[in-house]
Amino acid sequence: MYIDHLCGKMFNNLRRYRSSRRIKIWNIDSPCKSHIVFLSSNNDHQKINFEDNSSIKPNSIKKKVSEFLINLIKQETKILADTLIIRETEIQESDRVISDIVFETVYSKLDPKIKEDVERTADTYNKLALILTYNPIVIHPSIYINFSNSTSLQNDTKKMILRRLAYHGRFEECWKIALNSIETLNDVDEYIETITDELKQNNNLEFGIYELLSACDRIVSNPSLKHTIIETICHSNDLNKDIFFSSIEYQNELKNFETLETLENTKAKYLRSTIPYFRLLYFKRKLKLALTANSHCVQSVQVHEIVKNIIQDKDIVETQGWISSVLSSSAIECLPNDINSSQIIYPLSDKSNSLFFEYFIKKCSAYDYIHVNDYDFLHILQHSQPEHIRAIYLLYRKSYNLEFSQVNSHIINYLMRLMLITKNVDLITTCIVECYSLINDEILTSALVKIFRDSREDFKTIANKIKGSKNDTRKSKILNDFINKITLSEKEHQISLDSLLYIVKRFNKSDLASEIVLTMLPKIKSTEIDQNSTISFYMYIIQNIRVSSYVLVEMARSFILKEKIFDEKLLTEFFATLLRRIWNKEQIMKRNNREKKSDDFQELFKLATKKERARFHNRIRALGQILSLLEAKETAMVFNTLYNFIFSSSFQFVLSDYGKKYIIDSLVSETMRFINKANKNTPKLGIIKMRDFLGGLCFESRSVQCALYKYMVEDEPSKCIKLLHTYENNKSYLTNDVMRSIMSGILHSPKLNDKEKLHLFRYFRTELLNLNFKSTIHPSTAIELLNLVIGIAEKDPIKSIDSMRWVLEFANKKRIPKSIIANFARRLMLHQDNPPLSVRNAIIDDLERYK
Repeated sequence: MYIDHLCGKMFNNLRRYRSSRRIKIWNIDSPCKSHIVFLSSNNDHQKINFEDNSSIKPNSIKKKVSEFLINLIKQETKILADTLIIRETEIQESDRVISDIVFETVYSKLDPKIKEDVERTADTYNKLALILTYNPIVIHPSIYINFSNSTSLQNDTKKMILRRLAYHGRFEECWKIALNSIETLNDVDEYIETITDELKQNNNLEFGIYELLSACDRIVSNPSLKHTIIETICHSNDLNKDIFFSSIEYQNELKNFETLETLENTKAKYLRSTIPYFRLLYFKRKLKLALTANSHCVQSVQVHEIVKNIIQDKDIVETQGWISSVLSSSAIECLPNDINSSQIIYPLSDKSNSLFFEYFIKKCSAYDYIHVNDYDFLHILQHSQPEHIRAIYLLYRKSYNLEFSQVNSHIINYLMRLMLITKNVDLITTCIVECYSLINDEILTSALVKIFRDSREDFKTIANKIKGSKNDTRKSKILNDFINKITLSEKEHQISLDSLLYIVKRFNKSDLASEIVLTMLPKIKSTEIDQNSTISFYMYIIQNIRVSSYVLVEMARSFILKEKIFDEKLLTEFFATLLRRIWNKEQIMKRNNREKKSDDFQELFKLATKKERARFHNRIRALGQILSLLEAKETAMVFNTLYNFIFSSSFQFVLSDYGKKYIIDSLVSETMRFINKANKNTPKLGIIKMRDFLGGLCFESRSVQCALYKYMVEDEPSKCIKLLHTYENNKSYLTNDVMRSIMSGILHSPKLNDKEKLHLFRYFRTELLNLNFKSTIHPSTAIELLNLVIGIAEKDPIKSIDSMRWVLEFANKKRIPKSIIANFARRLMLHQDNPPLSVRNAIIDDLERYK
């Protein structure tokens, strides 16, 4: 029992090698008499008699038996491994390398983008590694073979090549590569697992396993190695190896039939088989013999009859991979780059394939149980005509039930390109709805253009699909490219404003609406004849399409600057909508919990967040920049329209005069600032434009006057004193706002350095008091002045101490926010390391009062 137990344990350990060798133990009457039959290196059976050995030390027979068994197992394992190391030296070198001519041909037809990436790669190994990253359906297997024969391969790379070749059904090449690398039994397991896993992933295991085994039977010459491989494959895939060997016998028998007549006489034997692959072998041989007929007509009839019989065999055609198994070769082993190309990759006889698919494609839609895998479908595509596109798309969709983890995006895109050639809008729409995420952007854009021009109802369906998708970046890109394509200036495809509006309507109430309008604006071209249509276009978007405040400003840039449209209704509708988009009044006012409310605009401003306030000023600033680019009279025309609207009962955004004045003054100030900025090099031209603009206004605007005086003083600082003397007897004209603008002009004049600005400012203030003007310094002016003084102090803190003290004295009275003064204090103290202690303390004492 001990010996049986030990042998059983050792035998189980040996079985992991899946070897055909077996250790057998026969029990005999003698309690310690056993014979073990084992396979030695010369394959002779030898018998070991334990009685001879046991006589040496009778008391240690159990120990001797166990030691012998362990040594025996080690010896046999080594013998088996050594057998597998045998290299397949009979494989000729010429079989390892694909013809250079063939390689150059297939490589020249590689996708240009892939080829460009490959040619930028440094060496052969990295080129191969790059090629292996692409989907195998777009790479011809000859490219893998050529590169792999030109460089040494790491194990991971080798396994990936095996996967790619297995995908293409190049099982003989798989074995040639594997045989050059097998050194241990583990290598056998590893390579077999790699290849069969690829067959599973490509839904090709059921028939592909036979093809893989048949290739092994042809290629592997060492009987022991061949037997080990076949048993390993059968064992790991639950295939009875006797069935495989029977399939080999079937193939050999079928090869002996040289005419259809002799094959027909025995068809009952083969068609009676319960194994689908055996029946497939029969049809494969029959298909080959059918082509030996003398006339094309006879060949066609016979091939069509064979196809009819095959597709009626449900067990065969519902198994993916059956087409690539029944056809002996494929003229094209990857998707062609040029969809219109009728040239095959390299010349092979594919007459049988053409006749086969001529009938199959016509009939396949009548059989719901037909399924194909990607490589089957590659055969179908190379023999399909555009008119077959519906049938083959439905076949592919049915084969995978649109499980996107398995559907090949390259095939879907190839089908879409065929659909675009056929101009089958209904089918294109169906494919986009079902496979949207798999279609590349370029093809999808072309499809959108086609659908939009041919069927608005189908376009509506696609628009809903795009709106419902998740990738916002992709949606934006597709629609941007789509609009650019449909707005080309080709006369036959010149798009109307109504068509553009239709697109906008389809994407209303989504984030895409703003982006679509923004993309459309540069494409809009109007003339005086159709300006009313353009106005209607803009008006509809403003009133009915939910676009952002930014897009509204860009719309104004388009119709005001580019189109020169100053229609009063459009301008007022635009401005009212812009304010509503900037601030959601209802939402902001909900934040107010107080019963007593102040001025409506002041209340809005208080309750608005920092971001909302910034958005208000940014949009007003952008609109001011647009208006500053108009001619002075045009700018005045727009302001007159807006002013009349804002101070009318139609304007409901705010009701208080303060709020209305704040809005119009803010817009005026920004417009003036941009006029001045645009004329930095010729400031007098800017001042003239401001003066002309002021003259064209139909309302009194202190804001324009203030801006005019500010920029006049900036250009000629000495004018500040002249203005005091000019209006000495009419002091009411120089109001506090005007005085503030004049002082701001002094402090920002590019004609003076900082110290000159400070001296002129002090002189202006002294002269102002001497002439009995009553003018207080506004907090904003105090802040500008403090900025100037701090700037001087940072450069020369000791010499600027006196100037700083008088500024701080009156700044304290101007209610400047403490946070601003504290910030100034920090700036000053950062630069007070070098002055004497007494000076530094004097500065700090002055600043402490403002913290």
